[in-house]
Amino acid sequence: MDAEVLNPSSLHASQDAPPVASQVADGLMASDNALVDVLRELERERAHAAGAARSVVRALAATLQARDGYTGEHADAVHDLSMAVGARLGLEQQALAELAAVALLHDVGKIGIPDAVLHKAGPLDESESELMRQHPVIGERILSAVEGLEKVARAVRHEHERWDGGGYPDGLSGEEIPLASRIVLACDAWHALVSDRPYREALAHDVALAELRRCAGSQFDPVVVDTLLATLAEPGGLAVVSSDPGALLAASGSETLESELVALIEVASAVAGAHRLDDVLEAAADAACKAVNASSLSIERWIPSRGMLRTLINAGELAPGEERIPADEIHSVDGDYVLFSVLQGGTHFGSLDDADLPTTERDILMGLGKYCYAAVPIMFGDKPWGQIWAARKRGLPPFSARDTRFLHAISVQISGAIGRAEVFSQVSDLAVTDALTGLANRRAFDEGLELAHIEARRDGADLALAMFDLDNLKDINDHHGHEAGDAAICAAAAALTAEAEAIPGALVCRIGGDEFCVLMPRTLEADARALGLRVVKNLAAGESAVGASVGVAVLPSGQGRSADLLRAADAAQYAAKRAGRGRVFVSGLTGDDSVAHLLHDDARTNRRALRDGAGGADVGRLLTETLAQLDGPLSDSEPTDRLAAVLRRCGESVDAARWGLSFARTGARPRTVSIAGRPGSLRGVLRRSPFLRWEDVDSLRESHGLRADGGTVCVRVGDDALAADLRERMQRKEISELLVLSIAGAWGAWIIEIVADERSHSVSDVEPALRLLAPEALRSEQAGPAPLGLVSG
Repeated sequence: MDAEVLNPSSLHASQDAPPVASQVADGLMASDNALVDVLRELERERAHAAGAARSVVRALAATLQARDGYTGEHADAVHDLSMAVGARLGLEQQALAELAAVALLHDVGKIGIPDAVLHKAGPLDESESELMRQHPVIGERILSAVEGLEKVARAVRHEHERWDGGGYPDGLSGEEIPLASRIVLACDAWHALVSDRPYREALAHDVALAELRRCAGSQFDPVVVDTLLATLAEPGGLAVVSSDPGALLAASGSETLESELVALIEVASAVAGAHRLDDVLEAAADAACKAVNASSLSIERWIPSRGMLRTLINAGELAPGEERIPADEIHSVDGDYVLFSVLQGGTHFGSLDDADLPTTERDILMGLGKYCYAAVPIMFGDKPWGQIWAARKRGLPPFSARDTRFLHAISVQISGAIGRAEVFSQVSDLAVTDALTGLANRRAFDEGLELAHIEARRDGADLALAMFDLDNLKDINDHHGHEAGDAAICAAAAALTAEAEAIPGALVCRIGGDEFCVLMPRTLEADARALGLRVVKNLAAGESAVGASVGVAVLPSGQGRSADLLRAADAAQYAAKRAGRGRVFVSGLTGDDSVAHLLHDDARTNRRALRDGAGGADVGRLLTETLAQLDGPLSDSEPTDRLAAVLRRCGESVDAARWGLSFARTGARPRTVSIAGRPGSLRGVLRRSPFLRWEDVDSLRESHGLRADGGTVCVRVGDDALAADLRERMQRKEISELLVLSIAGAWGAWIIEIVADERSHSVSDVEPALRLLAPEALRSEQAGPAPLGLVSG
């Protein structure tokens, strides 16, 4: 089990993606019935490996027919014609058996073709044709997993090669092309010419014959065409020649082969019809565990950015503490040469009785209560995607080379599912990469945050997150054009990347238009803060002269939730922006389930609250206590009650004069939900009426960019952009400041207002808290009933 040392950073893995076929489910019922029939046949012919082999060929053909009825009938017709041509050419029985399998399965790769392409009622465009040209490669991948069908798999791959070398996928010519491929190609073309297709009617018999003659020597082997024409001209020439695809595997017949074939059929069917990769992995894990008589079996995903394997599913008899779908089961590759070797495409198996069993593998086996293991890679192209790891308990024989060969066959099926998602969903690096900057995008950040948090909690290490918002991107776009804005975004990306290079495992992402973040494993608060300050300084001095506001949060020792880290960093970043921009604020976390207990401006030398002087809002306490109320006594309350509680706590924390909550069902007049405030405040305002009018909200959207999807705006009576009517009413009511939040709910729009007078502290203090707490209050609204009394009527 010697293995070459591998640098994990040189390994790369593909991303999962949802399959694109929209109607696969229609064929699954028929496919399942076909598989049931196959399993029954296998039971009847239990002692006959040849029968089992015949069944696997027919089962794959049945799976294809369930996918597309025309293709199934087409395969039968091509089979009959090919066998007649093969017999006329004098092929021996073994060659005829291979030809029969190729004829039946030449289109099996179309299992992975999207329905929109497979059933298109018209000629295919260039991109669709490129997709269709992938099906011989997929067919080879499926068939090569079955021991004994290697020649059949190769012939299926080359069934669309041309005699003159102009075919695909490899551009073979002449006799380089397997004879079975040449025969099936000509018979395939003939049946296609005389059959109705989605984009044209069948050709007349004499027109189709003329087309065959015209293409002899260019597209088709001329000898095969002559033989085919002679077969078609002879009465009774299409009599089916007896052939037995099962003869291909008769030499290796056994009950083990039978169980392997059954498992491969099950996995192939899952690959063909599953709508999610998770479903494929479940089917593969269960089938492989049973077929190799493993006590347990795991499928693990390689995460190159973190140098580790993450377990996606555990099947079979699980050890205490093991979960079928584990949330945080990871294995570091660092220093484990066995894993290095497997990820290079190697195979490993061993037992506790092996004197040279590596310590890591020995510890894993003993920890799981198992005796022996086998590990094989899952490769996508020439890149490692993950591994299959199977184990047996004591009393069962150690794994053999045959077991690992079959596990390789299962891994090929899983690779086929990955290939289907990658090729046919048009998934590439763009799925996890921002097109403008080349940084990781929001999808990659979400996965990276989850994995980094798992590692931090496991290792007891700090995990830091810095969120950046560009301050003046809109001004740059407005005054210098969007090209200048794009240049500023790229400059920010370069500055962040340069600073993050010094932090091992740091992940730099662009998560929105002008929003970035840096995820920093094993990083202290002071170091994360220093990085933010350097980026702000460098950007301000750069050619684009772009400003940034930064929020930093740290999970000490990895304790708490990743959602807390994200929420706290976002609150700190928003506070920094509202406090004057170009600053770095830090949100401290206690390490439990609380959010922020302190927000402070780290552009200064001392650590203090958002506002100077006594009596300002304690934002950290506000967040912590309000979230505890939402998660506790108000957890089952109506969204209106939860939102009103948030509003009351925010209003009271700044001694606001008045606060109000309104709701407007889509297309209907708004209704007041609640009004409260300091007694005797707001002269001339009705006690049960909000200060804001609905037209004021529209005015603030135009003048201050208030968004309907969760945006906030804080205005002062002296703001130049304020509408004259709104300013006049604020002056008349002695209102000094107004905080407004607009948020879209499941049933309509909510409007929150907090009004300050001379006695109040600045309502801007609670803006970041309100921005975070309001969506939390409405979190259950999507699943719950409509707000009582607000939607009906």
